[in-house]
Amino acid sequence: MNPRQQASAEYVKQLIEAGPLPRNQVATISGLTNTYIRDLERGAIVNAERGKIIALGLALNQTLAQLDEMLRLFDRAPLSLDDIPLFLAIAGKSKSSSVLLPVRNPFSFDLYTIAAIKTPGKHALASYKPTAALQPQGYWLHEHRQRLDEHAIYGELVEALGCEMGHKLETLLKSWPVEQYVSRHAMEEYLSANQDPERRKWHVAHVKRLIEYLDRYENLGFNLTHQSSSFLFTLKTATKSSKFKDHLLISYPLQPGPKLRNVGLLAGFSTGNSVMIASFHEELGILRSLVDEKLQDRQKTIDYLEKLITRSQAGF
Repeated sequence: MNPRQQASAEYVKQLIEAGPLPRNQVATISGLTNTYIRDLERGAIVNAERGKIIALGLALNQTLAQLDEMLRLFDRAPLSLDDIPLFLAIAGKSKSSSVLLPVRNPFSFDLYTIAAIKTPGKHALASYKPTAALQPQGYWLHEHRQRLDEHAIYGELVEALGCEMGHKLETLLKSWPVEQYVSRHAMEEYLSANQDPERRKWHVAHVKRLIEYLDRYENLGFNLTHQSSSFLFTLKTATKSSKFKDHLLISYPLQPGPKLRNVGLLAGFSTGNSVMIASFHEELGILRSLVDEKLQDRQKTIDYLEKLITRSQAGF
């Protein structure tokens, strides 16, 4: 084993040992095999595939800068825009794990979201705004504007992930129901005129796109509730005949004010744990019972959203 192989093997071994997940769970999440990861730990793979190195790093919650270091140890060039298709491919190979996986990078959480949307089956989510999959081009850059200097590909990556999310949602809506639950209060806050004009512009564009999709897809349901869930979550119910499992993503409402950066704060959790999934199915049932009876009709919901847009643009 040459010095480069020794260094990369030690690095992978240390990451696995320091991480919260056993090797077999890392294999499931990354889409790699247990044997392949063991071989990397032993330095037995002379020319590890670039995509597999990145997939392993993402499963181990590595930042983009840490992925660069991992690639360097495997004698590979740093991340570039050419790697974005690899990130999108990884989203398609990732599988649900029975453990509660902490996700520490926003772009990694987006990858798990894409994987959930891509999976055939009923799709439900609770949030404080319309699904992120409907955010228009440019919204993602605005949303992540304070993090763009973290890495040269950060901006292009989050935009590409957002675009892919939208494409996968369109495909899903052609065959499966997608239902979302947002409280009336949250929607009114989201379109409040009393906010930064640039942010308000993006929020209005986002809701206009939601209205467009409500007109276009019968499978899309947008439900306004009297109360909000304590969690933001996405729940995918896979078909019984599917090779996929039910999947749950959990995150938290973002509070106003500056956010801490570069310290590995949690972006959310991903899991296929049956007990947690059952709990959130129950949560979903409660949200269904809280839907505003005056806005259960699709057209009335659209009219209400258009009214909020008009008020927001008028400045009151």
